Parts: sequence; C-alpha cells; structure tokens
Amino acid sequence: MRWGCAGDNWEPLDPSFADRHPEHNRNAPKPLPRPLARPWGPPQAGTVAHQIRAYGDPMAQKPDQTPDRSPDRPPHLAAHLAAALDGYREGAFLMAAQTPGRGRHTPPPCWYQTDPRGVIRLDPPGFHISRRLRQTMRSGRFEVTTDAAFARVIRACADRRRDGAWIDRHIITLFEAFHDAGLAHSVEAWRAWPEETSPIPAPEDAVYFDHANRRTLVGGLYGLHVGGVFCGEAMFSRPDLGGRDASKVCLARTILHCQARGFTLLDTQMWSEHLATFGCEEMTAAEYHKLLEKHRDDVCEWGALTSMPSSS
Repeated sequence: MRWGCAGDNWEPLDPSFADRHPEHNRNAPKPLPRPLARPWGPPQAGTVAHQIRAYGDPMAQKPDQTPDRSPDRPPHLAAHLAAALDGYREGAFLMAAQTPGRGRHTPPPCWYQTDPRGVIRLDPPGFHISRRLRQTMRSGRFEVTTDAAFARVIRACADRRRDGAWIDRHIITLFEAFHDAGLAHSVEAWRAWPEETSPIPAPEDAVYFDHANRRTLVGGLYGLHVGGVFCGEAMFSRPDLGGRDASKVCLARTILHCQARGFTLLDTQMWSEHLATFGCEEMTAAEYHKLLEKHRDDVCEWGALTSMPSSS
C-alpha cells in the first residue's frame, strides 16, 4: 500500500487517501503531515531523484556484477546520499511510488512514515527468539553471512512474483549506493549444493544461485544503518528452494548481531503478528522520533557477523 508523491520532489500528497480507503489496516503508512526539516528541491537542484536517473536500470544487471555507474553520473554522489540519509534520520522511509511506470520512466520513490511505529528494542533487550528457532539456527541447515550478496538480496526482495513487493529500480540503485558507502547492510541465508550437483535455474531465479560458491540464496534481509538504529527495509525467503524459516533465521541473527554491536533499536516500520513473535512492539511516532534523535549519532560498527552466543 502506498500514497502518491508530487512528481520529482518526493513530497507526499493526498492525506485523505486513508479516509477514502478504510479497508486498509491500522498500520498503513501515513503521509508525512508536513515537509521534512530539509525540504527536497527539484531534480536539477541535486536531489536523489536526479542522481539515480543517471544510472542504468539495475534490474538489468547480473547479480555478480557491480551495478552500472554511467560515466555521466552527477557529481557529488556523497551529497546526494547524505540528502537521502537525512530523510531516514528524520524518521521517514522510502517506498516506490503508487503511480505506475516502466523501466527508466518509473516515477521516483516517495517518503512515508507510520504512526504507530513498529520497533524491536535491543537495549534494554526487548526481543524474543523461540527455542525452536534457536535450534534451527544451531542446526547448520543454513550458512548465514552478512554483506556477502547485497545486490542479490535486494533484487530477491524486489522479485515481482512476491506478494506485496514494493521495491523498484530507484530503491535498488539508491540502496546499492548506500551499501557501497558502508551504510546499508544485508544478512543472507544460504543452502550448500550437494556434491557434483550444479543446478540450472530458470532465468527468473538466476539471482538466487551462486555458482562460484556452489550455494543457493534462500533467505535474506537488508536495511540502513543510522547510528544506533538499524532501519529494516525488507526480507524474503524461498521455501521452494530449501529456505523454510530462512528469513526468520536472518532476522534473529540480525537482532543478535545488532545487540552485540551496541545498537539500540531495530526499526521494523510497521507492527505485524509475525514480527511480534520476535518482540516487536508499537510506539507512537513521537516516541520513535525522540529515540531516533537520541541515538541516530551513536557510533556502532557493523563489522563481521557476530557468532551465536553460547548461552542463547
């Protein structure tokens, strides 16, 4: 579910959308009630909308390749990323525009926020990982890594065959640039291939098969590192490829990793019954903004994936 956006300025509009569509649940993203503290300008003024349009279509890139950076990309890439980061530091998040489009004509994303906000507290710990899931994590069924395949993970999350897929080419390009800058991270779950087996995937599943390391990506998630807050964006699993519980394992390992690295919150954007089994709770947008303002400048290194605690 999405609200519209006002052209290239990425400003929310039509606040009456929810009133006209009462069938949407209480956690539907709400349009921002006012512009962000640092308003967006038109594309030619150096917004992220301008920056991402100078790239090729990331959906056309092979997952093992570095996403195409066209020679005529706008200068001051760091400034463009800083502008987008400001939005997350203000408590907003990006989703694809509701307005339809295809290829390079896809409209730029829009800013959203939710009230109430879904969060998992890491300090003090407010999360829960079930005994069965801990057993799965220890079973060796999955190889779990971090930042080993960001391009694959975000494309898997964008797979248009998934119900509710909302990630478009703009989101992919932006977050791959965030990843290049060390600000966006992924956690991956893999299944190793049996000896002397080399699967031949269908073209639409090529992103999941890592032939160089003889393994299949069966689950994963990604998000943005904002000081002491990890802003979760999306996750996926492929039970049909052997990934039953893979996204749960990735989320649990992310929670434990973030806690070990000194993070305070894992922002889930919205509450759900599934996330509630991990300890996700709701707080008002005002409460979330207060915590975000307090911890968005904390120094927390992502680093290598931390090991499972021996006592867990």
